[in-house]
Amino acid sequence: MKLFWVLLIFLKISFVKSQNRTCGMGFTLVLDKCLIVFDDGFPHSYAEQSECVTMYGGTLVNIHNAIENRAVSEFAISKNLETFWIGAFCFSNQTSSCYSDDYSGPLKYSNFHKGYPLIEKPSNGCVSMLTKGGQAGRWINSDCQKSYLSFICELPSIIINPAYSNCHDKFNGFCYLHGFGNMDYAESYCQQNNGTVMSIQSQMENTFVQYRLVTEWILLGAKRVFQNSYAWADGTPWGAFDNRNPVDRSLETLDCLVFYQLNGFWERTDCSLKQDFYCKIPLEPKVEDSKCNSTMLMAPTEISSGDGPCTWQLVTPGAYPITIYFTEMANGTTVELYDVNMQLSQEIKQSGVYFDAKTNILNVAHDGVGSFKAVAKAQTYHD
Repeated sequence: MKLFWVLLIFLKISFVKSQNRTCGMGFTLVLDKCLIVFDDGFPHSYAEQSECVTMYGGTLVNIHNAIENRAVSEFAISKNLETFWIGAFCFSNQTSSCYSDDYSGPLKYSNFHKGYPLIEKPSNGCVSMLTKGGQAGRWINSDCQKSYLSFICELPSIIINPAYSNCHDKFNGFCYLHGFGNMDYAESYCQQNNGTVMSIQSQMENTFVQYRLVTEWILLGAKRVFQNSYAWADGTPWGAFDNRNPVDRSLETLDCLVFYQLNGFWERTDCSLKQDFYCKIPLEPKVEDSKCNSTMLMAPTEISSGDGPCTWQLVTPGAYPITIYFTEMANGTTVELYDVNMQLSQEIKQSGVYFDAKTNILNVAHDGVGSFKAVAKAQTYHD
């Protein structure tokens, strides 16, 4: 009984948190998920490649905790579903061998019926949920090809922001704004629209781009800084999700990346080539971000003083040295600039000045005394 009340309280809290979120395209908001039912019977393999993916860019519903399990179960019951596919697959009878369809790795939560998972052959590792009687919310595994079940499709919910009510393409807290031009133009255009050239941070987002943005080639907001390493324009770490084509035949001297809609891979491209791009604009109110203690932070970018001592490693593609412009600086503030070998190059003590680095890497340090704001750009941006 105590667990029931804990679940109920958390459900109420979760629904309150979701009041600033919504769904589109006929989806229903459940906690922070957008869900839609496909109630005809389908084998699991079809469900994974159905309109859920090709039309919406979604996945089978994924369940990560008891709160979500209860909410999804109640949603399914309200839609008169009996047993339905969920986004999980098991390779053996051990729950540690069960993985989520959203590419988040092994399941951290499960709610299998007693005796499950029971994997007797490779094809029956697909997971479904029961909704009837005392077993409602429990999971079992079924044959992926021979079992025909309903399924629930999931998308991230959309943050409500009246300023972007006309944005056509929204996903997981961002508006995707289309443009056309080379990388220099794309960076400038996106900054003017409070965003950055699109980065892709997960397989789910990659699927969304492939099936929802429906543009054959899309310039990505990544530039090469070393032989096999790139930096995202929005400052997110490179490598958390990397979907480059392993047999990319484009010239190795090309420093930008382009998304290929046909297969979802990223390939090398010429930064000066004019092509389609998307600005990725946060829908939540912008929070001041000092980017304190960042490494491989791609210019153009803005940095500012944090709550204490901070360092920044600013980078641009190899051919372009960095210039840093100091737009604001309080009295008594000192910012130290170091070259790629960590040799002190300059101390900055006032605003309205800039410094031209000699290479594509500039290290910046602030001891936490005073405050400042600065903008870093590639030197090709000079007027």
